[in-house]
Amino acid sequence: MKATYKGLKVTYDTSVDAAYLYLADADSSRFGFTYACDPSQVDGQINLDFDLEGRLIGIEVLQASAKLPSDLIDLQTPGRPNPQSTENKG
Repeated sequence: MKATYKGLKVTYDTSVDAAYLYLADADSSRFGFTYACDPSQVDGQINLDFDLEGRLIGIEVLQASAKLPSDLIDLQTPGRPNPQSTENKG
């Protein structure tokens, strides 16, 4: 059974095997903070991005090819930058 990901936007960088799943419109959501999941508990690196109101707006997955279904990675949306590369999270 193939999963359906209606409306989900995905970017995938093959050079670092990293995917970003946009759960909200990156243009209208104001970045607030990142919560890094414990790598030992998820066997890798997964970062949850929240907006200023504390709503989950995106998920960064490193080692994405091992963590995500291949059909999800195939949904990648060209031309969408990863907010982590453009926002100052300090």
